[in-house]
Amino acid sequence: MAETTKIEVAPGQVWALRDDRYDGWRYLTVNEVDARYVYAKGQRRKTRILADRFARGSRWSFCGYDGPGVLPVFSMRPVPGGCLSCPPKPAALPLTRVCAVGFGRVSVTRDGEIVWEGDSEKKRLAHFELKARETPGDWRIRFEAAMSDVMYQRQGENNWVLVFRGMGFA
Repeated sequence: MAETTKIEVAPGQVWALRDDRYDGWRYLTVNEVDARYVYAKGQRRKTRILADRFARGSRWSFCGYDGPGVLPVFSMRPVPGGCLSCPPKPAALPLTRVCAVGFGRVSVTRDGEIVWEGDSEKKRLAHFELKARETPGDWRIRFEAAMSDVMYQRQGENNWVLVFRGMGFA
């Protein structure tokens, strides 16, 4: 079920644009917004789009936020998985969550530096929660799979919340 709330475009937001020239989805991070244009950074270059066309229509999808510091929560409820048979992604991760996606990768970062990267049924989020208590910082875990891409940020003890939801790499 799609949310009907209109999201105001603001710096730090990540939007996905379905674009056949880029073989699927093109991700844009908003840098600046003025009365006439939205300035965004793509994977390769900076882009300027008319404000009345940005994030309008079915080709656009809001993905969440990116940048340093504490990010706003993407959703307070579970969000749909990548396909109809995939389970929903929780709004907050339990510490028993396995750090594996099957086909894809999981990466854990602290202040933008990769702490661990892989896909292991033996690793749990609790392992990284203990490390985060020992060395504070901006801790994030990202689950990149074929049909979904979600990122959680540690915002307090035992509190890993959803801040980004992408389309996946397939």
